[in-house]
Formats: sequence, C-alpha cells, structure tokens
Amino acid sequence: MVAKDQILPDVLTCNVLINGFCRNGKVDKARKIMEFMKNNGCSPNLFNYFALMNGFCKEGRWAAQIDEAMELLKEKECQADVVTLNVLLGGLCREDRFHDALQMLEKLPYEGVYLNKASYRIVLNSLCQKDEMEKATKLLGLMLDRGFFPHYATSNEMLIRL
Repeated sequence: MVAKDQILPDVLTCNVLINGFCRNGKVDKARKIMEFMKNNGCSPNLFNYFALMNGFCKEGRWAAQIDEAMELLKEKECQADVVTLNVLLGGLCREDRFHDALQMLEKLPYEGVYLNKASYRIVLNSLCQKDEMEKATKLLGLMLDRGFFPHYATSNEMLIRL
C-alpha cells in the first residue's frame, strides 16, 4: 500500500478503501487498513470507524463490532456522533446487552455527548420487546428527567405489558 516514493495514504484515501472492502463483504481486509493506518501515524476518524461498523453489521458480526466500538469509545480515539451511537445502542440491544446500553445512556451525557430521543427509544422499545419492564420503567424515568418523552406507541406498549 506504500508507493515507490514512500508516500502514505491519508485518512480520506483509507476511508475509500475501507468502504470499498466493507461493501464487498471483505471486512477483515478493511480492518487491516485500519491497523495499517494506526501503525503508520494516520489516526482513523469517525468515518473510518463508522464504515467498519457498518461492514460488521452487514456481515451479522455484531458482537465483534460492538466490542470494538465500545473499546474505541473508552479510548476516546474518535468522538462518535449521535447516529453512530444509535447504531451501537441498537447493536447492544440486538445482542441483549441491555446493561451496556443502559450504562451508555446514563453516562454519555455527562461526558458531553448529546443523545437524542431516538437513542432512548431504541433501548426502551427493545426492553419492552424482551419484557424487561423494570429496566424499561427506570429508563422511562431517566428519559423524563432529561426532557425526552416517549413515542405514544412505546407508552402504550409499556402500559399493556405492565
């Protein structure tokens, strides 16, 4: 990947490669591009990580994607936006990792990350579907405390299940 004159690709070039590999089902090659970037002083950005996360999702490799994304958030290697976080919250819920999802909802606002109504709705709907009503009720309280109101369908679902 290094040219004759030793010019290294930049973040944008790497993102094109990562996207291309992920779209063609070659997520492991995309991951190697990320490793190459890190090893050669080119810091991956949010777009690189999001492309890789989407690649893992398309392959149904949620567990690997979630764990890697959680590590990246801990390392603060890049600042995730609300769309990326909502993808991650959805993945955690698909894997029944409600504890991790609830922890994210609880702590991220204190770290300067602005969540939106959808962030809470993703987890609340998943909790209701899995009949985790005690956790759903606590999350509803957190939502209301933070000024977010659930969608009427979610409220109805909770009332029926209680």
